[in-house]
Amino acid sequence: ISSERVVMRQSVLASVLEIAESNLRNADDVRLFEVGFAYIQSQRAGSVSDGPSLPAAPRRLAIFMTGTRGQEFWSDGGAKEKQPLDFFELKGVIEALAQDLHLSDTTYQPAKAAHLHPGKSATLLAGNKPIGDFGVLHPKVAQADNLGERTILVAEFAVEALQAATPIRFSYSPVPRFPAALRD
Repeated sequence: ISSERVVMRQSVLASVLEIAESNLRNADDVRLFEVGFAYIQSQRAGSVSDGPSLPAAPRRLAIFMTGTRGQEFWSDGGAKEKQPLDFFELKGVIEALAQDLHLSDTTYQPAKAAHLHPGKSATLLAGNKPIGDFGVLHPKVAQADNLGERTILVAEFAVEALQAATPIRFSYSPVPRFPAALRD
């Protein structure tokens, strides 16, 4: 398509990082997501006469977050200065996604992804099947993508794995008849 796009992307996260880099020129708080196709070379067995094998095109969900927390964060203790986002902020988003999709038996284990900071990353599992990795972007990757010295939180999940782990039927609670009381 262009000189910058000579190969097909193997990760949706790469394009999200590119978009985030351009947004960070104008804003300090950036939160993005993208659902798109990644293209992975397939290992199809066959003869040369079958022709070239087409790449697999799994859908991926990529999430990018950087900036500061909102004012109503429980551990700020009334601090005037806003605190930067950290790993647990992203983990809360992932837990909310898992809860909204009614995923059961979700667990976490340390991630082995090279683009994530070791010790500040995890793999989401539904049952024993890995769904995707999330955590703090490795500082060398952030520097290579011109994202600066700030803490960058990223995630990438296999959409088909999320759909497979989502139950077809689930119980729900009706919408409350009266609005919630937010203060006494």
